[in-house]
Amino acid sequence: MLAPEALAQLSPAAREALQRELHEAASQGVGFLYEGHQLAASQDPALRAVLAAVNAPETLAQVRALTGFQDITHADGQATRYRGGHFLTRHRDAIPGQARRVAYVLSLTERWHPDWGGLLQFFEDNGTPRDAWVPGWNVLSLFDVRHVHSVTYVAPFAGAPRLSITGWFRAS
Repeated sequence: MLAPEALAQLSPAAREALQRELHEAASQGVGFLYEGHQLAASQDPALRAVLAAVNAPETLAQVRALTGFQDITHADGQATRYRGGHFLTRHRDAIPGQARRVAYVLSLTERWHPDWGGLLQFFEDNGTPRDAWVPGWNVLSLFDVRHVHSVTYVAPFAGAPRLSITGWFRAS
């Protein structure tokens, strides 16, 4: 994963080669391209406050009540920014040994148009599209980590970046 600053330091030829590599992997259903910043490592007080709010006892109790996962003990998170050309291919968030129970997306994008892409898309196990959720302002979405999902390709003409806080509620 490259920071935007490191990406900017690449030569045009190196950036083009990286883009080709990412697109080739994505054509096989593997990969992502977006900007992320781990909340736990952040020096930004607002981002640290979001992580504290997500981990507040009241929040964790509410998530346990809503989802039925009584073993949830904590959550992690990252700030994400999807710009034109960014995407996240189909995948499940259930990874052995990581005790992820419920994924969350706190959407912080105002006036998003669905034609811009960036939809949280869900699929049946066989790959058939099922539901798609449009980013919004201050919208919290929760879903079971066993669901196949993606973030659809953000169009180059998108009028703004797709901003969110994402992460997982986990068991110990």
